Amino acid sequence: MLSIVVIIYILLIQQPYQTNQLETIQTALASTVELPCSVGQNIEPANPAKIIWIRDDRADIVSLDSVITVRDRRLSILTMDSIDREERILRIINVEEQDQGLYRCVRGDITLNEVFLDVLLPPRIISHSPEHMRMTVREGRNGRFSCTASGRPVPVILWHVNGLSRPATVTTITGKNESILILRNISRFDSGRVDCSASNTLSTVNRQFLLHVKYKPTVTVP
Repeated sequence: MLSIVVIIYILLIQQPYQTNQLETIQTALASTVELPCSVGQNIEPANPAKIIWIRDDRADIVSLDSVITVRDRRLSILTMDSIDREERILRIINVEEQDQGLYRCVRGDITLNEVFLDVLLPPRIISHSPEHMRMTVREGRNGRFSCTASGRPVPVILWHVNGLSRPATVTTITGKNESILILRNISRFDSGRVDCSASNTLSTVNRQFLLHVKYKPTVTVP
């Protein structure tokens, strides 16, 4: 079976093929997704060639007609044939991050469908500073906090000091957001909670820091 699959793939990549408009399907981790592929009578109805799903970015043939050709029990082909249409739907259960990529459904030298599977990832704060989540600073000095978050879509990071929003500097690098909050000329009224939250379309995660401000004692004379 493996040698047959390799030969078929070599023949497919050597042939020019017609393409449809690329379709993007978004899905979340651990979900189930179905990639559609169908052919009607107007596309070579007498052509005996099998309908094949190819994982383009890995050069893998995923299925041959209704048979899965890779070792992955999460994959299956849903077959729906009628008088005027054949469908070979690629079904993936318990979606993983590694499933993201370009999938192509072909029959002979004709591309029936191209799908980019975009796997969405919930936000995750992967590093923060200070690491021990506490900071002590003298009044009038500056304080520096940072959070780095990953996710897909890239998460948005917001800062709050004692419940009040504060602006911060954000740097985005390869799917990660690093946000730095600098509190300048800290006063005793800044003592309390500093919150970092990272959000995307899936969820929100938080980190909470404690800020302690040291200041000179004051004497009030009535």
